[in-house]
Amino acid sequence: MNEKTISLHTPHPEIYSHLLNQTSDVAMVLFVENDTSFRFTFINDRAVELFGWQCEEICGMLLNEVWPGDTLDIILNRCVKALTNQNSLLFQETICLAQNIVAGRMSFSPLFNKENKCNHILIVIQDIKKQITQSNHLELEYSFFEAFFSQSVDPISLWNVKGDLLKVNPAFEKVFGWGKEEFKRYITLQASGFVPADKKEEAIDFFQQMLQGKTVSHYQTQRQHKDGRLLDVAITYLPIKNKEGKVTAGAISFYDISETKKLERELREIKEQLELVWENTADAIDVFTLEGRLLHINPAFTSLFGWTKEDTKGEKPAIIFTPPHLKKELQQMRGQLRRGQSIVGLETLRQKKDGRMLEVLATYNPLKNESGEVWAVIGVYKDISKLKQVQAELRDSEERYRLIAEHSYDMIKVIDSNGIITYASPSHQKILGFKPDELIGKRLFDTIHKKDVEQIKQQFAVSSIEKRVCQIQFRQYLKNGSWIWVEVTVTPLCSKEGYVQHYTVAARDITQKKQDEEELRNYASFDSLTGLYNRRIFTELIDKAIIDSRSSGRTFAVMYMDIDKFKTINDSHGHEIGDELLKQFAKRLKAATRKSDVLARMGGDEFTIILSDICSFKEVIEAAERIQQKLRFPYWIQGHTFSATSSSGIAFYPDHGEDMQTLLRHADRALYKAKENRNMYCLYK
Repeated sequence: MNEKTISLHTPHPEIYSHLLNQTSDVAMVLFVENDTSFRFTFINDRAVELFGWQCEEICGMLLNEVWPGDTLDIILNRCVKALTNQNSLLFQETICLAQNIVAGRMSFSPLFNKENKCNHILIVIQDIKKQITQSNHLELEYSFFEAFFSQSVDPISLWNVKGDLLKVNPAFEKVFGWGKEEFKRYITLQASGFVPADKKEEAIDFFQQMLQGKTVSHYQTQRQHKDGRLLDVAITYLPIKNKEGKVTAGAISFYDISETKKLERELREIKEQLELVWENTADAIDVFTLEGRLLHINPAFTSLFGWTKEDTKGEKPAIIFTPPHLKKELQQMRGQLRRGQSIVGLETLRQKKDGRMLEVLATYNPLKNESGEVWAVIGVYKDISKLKQVQAELRDSEERYRLIAEHSYDMIKVIDSNGIITYASPSHQKILGFKPDELIGKRLFDTIHKKDVEQIKQQFAVSSIEKRVCQIQFRQYLKNGSWIWVEVTVTPLCSKEGYVQHYTVAARDITQKKQDEEELRNYASFDSLTGLYNRRIFTELIDKAIIDSRSSGRTFAVMYMDIDKFKTINDSHGHEIGDELLKQFAKRLKAATRKSDVLARMGGDEFTIILSDICSFKEVIEAAERIQQKLRFPYWIQGHTFSATSSSGIAFYPDHGEDMQTLLRHADRALYKAKENRNMYCLYK
């Protein structure tokens, strides 16, 4: 920082000067001349580097005299808004500010003098073009540094030369769970559980190096979350010096790389799995260039065709096993692959090393570089010679095929290329109610549920074009007008010239399987007694509500509630009456809430509600009173009358918590407070 440009009236200006110019983000301070006019008073080294400005030239000039014209209105309007609201504004968006600067995160913070008058605006800009994530400022008494330090997305801790902890920022506690007061119980940070036992020696060594004036950047190690989890982090130890170069303090910043490390481990596992597949798959695979040079073949390729790696070395053509009479096909393939198009399910011939021809089903996929250019092709081959032999036998022996179809429990149909049924097996009458003669001459699509027809037509078109077998699930009409679910295998049968003459369609009833799947989904998502969401789904929905609220800027409330004296009723009258009370209680909750609200049974007599799209506390209070009123009426169950009221605790997002665990904990505390008097609701304070 240029100290001639901005004067820092703080106990240790050299600390702040050093830190502000260590940050990777752009930082600048504007003097508030009037409601719409702002002058530069300070820019840090990062701003000088990115914008090409000089402190001496810029400071003292008006914002609209300096800022690039395309985004001037955006920056000016946000400065005015921060000044008017007297609050910091944070914007998560991607904006191109200049030719080489792309902002991903910008904050506008009003700074106040001793008379509590806003006289400066602090602007912090995160340049995401170089993926810079650290934006570290110390949270000290002056509002300039308080705004910068508290808004950093990376955890930061500040230490004096004696090894005493001075400060941790909010991000530190959010990422690690440790707060400043908890560290004060220990003599040093290294003595706390924050540093794993096997990492303490290195932590002490780096801390001493920092105090000796050495910067340790992005050292990868591990630190322990308060809950015991080990987090992978990149740590920077930054010595803070005064004008004389003496170390007066130290700042330690952390960057959570747990997700990156997890991805690296997953990539290693995927690579190992791919290598395992490459070596052990039954499909023959080769990788070759469009110029004809073979790069790789797997063991199955050698097993199927006889060609070895030695046979394919050097400049020999990759398609050495392509028969000469298919030269035209080869040229068409290369043209299609060169354009980046895949070739799927190509039935063709390939020549084995011993000269014999083999019928294969080939698939070719182009491999592209970062520029989108095709640099190689991966080919996969299946031996379909036996399959083709079977198809030929079926074509030549229709009577044999018909005999199989007549005695099959599956519903077997033959349809022509226009979709007309030409044969239907006897099993149709037993399953669908249609006699075979009633189906012959009809269009297949007329027997399919109207909502499934378009999807099935598309599948048939793909099967016809690619001449391959496909499996489909759809709803099939019965003669009485109802329908069942069927799983169908469609096989196109072609003439010797390669034209699709007809299809065989084999279907089986999977209605019970579908019902079982639906029951399993409901069992996994809903409470079986009340029909409300269960705890697992509720936690997923509240996480989704948090994500939606962050993007939309709207808030919501969480209501945690239970039935007063439920245990007494349950113990006195039995579980049957207790269960019925829970059902009626849930029914009343549904009647008292909006369709957009989310209701769940957490277990026992505990229920939760997400009150979505809330505009004010008043709106939540009105909803809580409406629910309380609905629940105050007595219950009539099996000849008994029960006065079972309810108590509720309410927490707001983000005022009472920015994550699911915190919101539920605070709502539960409010419920505990409401239970002191019962039959009431209580807001978390």
